[in-house]
Amino acid sequence: MPKPSLALLPLALLALGCASTSTAEGATAPAPDRAGPEAAEAEKRASELERARLKLEIARLEVAAAERAGAQAVEEAQHELAQASLALLRFQEFERPSALEEARLRLDRSEHSLRQNEQELQEMEEMYAAEQNLDSTGERTRDIVLERHRKSLEFSTRQLELARAQAADVEQRELPRKLGELEWKVRAAQSALRRAEEKLARGDLEGRLKLLEAEARVRELERKQQEGKGQDQHEHEEGAEGGR
Repeated sequence: MPKPSLALLPLALLALGCASTSTAEGATAPAPDRAGPEAAEAEKRASELERARLKLEIARLEVAAAERAGAQAVEEAQHELAQASLALLRFQEFERPSALEEARLRLDRSEHSLRQNEQELQEMEEMYAAEQNLDSTGERTRDIVLERHRKSLEFSTRQLELARAQAADVEQRELPRKLGELEWKVRAAQSALRRAEEKLARGDLEGRLKLLEAEARVRELERKQQEGKGQDQHEHEEGAEGGR
């Protein structure tokens, strides 16, 4: 077998070096491993979105509960106002006239009793005055009868004074006091109803704002999640093209 010429060796070595260089340049360096950070970021976005959705559901339950409580408070305030108004109306139309009539009736009876006792005493005095000759027994009887009528007249006089004082107290103090108390209860019930209605309206606005904010947060995180998925897909496609 003929030996290769020494003149051809440099050319062979040169060709071998060029081939090795070309092969080294054409090889692709391995892409960095991004699966770990990308997966962690995606998991973080998903967790935030899930928490935001749960907060939104909690907010909906809280708003619904607040609405029910506010509506119940308004209903109770309306009931209290209706009861206070009814009590005031009953006092004005029945209790006050009845109390005045009862006081006047006691006064009329006391006056009638006084006049009756005055007449009876006068009759007894006239009757005994006509009897000039009374024995000791008759005189004692006369004194006892006249004393009894005088005491009845005294009691009637005192009863009439008491009835007048009671009638004046009922008309001038007791009934005005009760009227003022019932009117105050109506005003207090009206104020309580206004506060309950205002609280319900404010709670409705606050609830709507709370839901809007929670819903906006969910939409924001959903958008970020979609953007993250798109970016991950784009990077994956770029990596695949680079590998080719």
